[in-house]
Amino acid sequence: MIGEWKLAHDLTNKFDVLCFETLNLKGMQRLWGRKISDLPFGEFLQILESIAKKKGKQVIFIDQWYPSSKTCSSCGHVLENLDLEVREWRCPSCQSV
Repeated sequence: MIGEWKLAHDLTNKFDVLCFETLNLKGMQRLWGRKISDLPFGEFLQILESIAKKKGKQVIFIDQWYPSSKTCSSCGHVLENLDLEVREWRCPSCQSV
């Protein structure tokens, strides 16, 4: 448990905003059984949120279906299609990579 607190402090010292994708834990539990609910990641996120709040930092949760990989970080253009193997792309609107 001490390692989680140290990691939470390290992350909040290094970053002002921390973003995490929300996961469908109930769906995972149906696939993999009870083991998934035993993972302490949820507890870590609670610790991280608490420490971030005290330091004036933000923890943001992003919906698992938000098209973050398809959205240009410069202008916000969203691609209609993007194959999973594509790791880098040029925005057709602003030409940012």
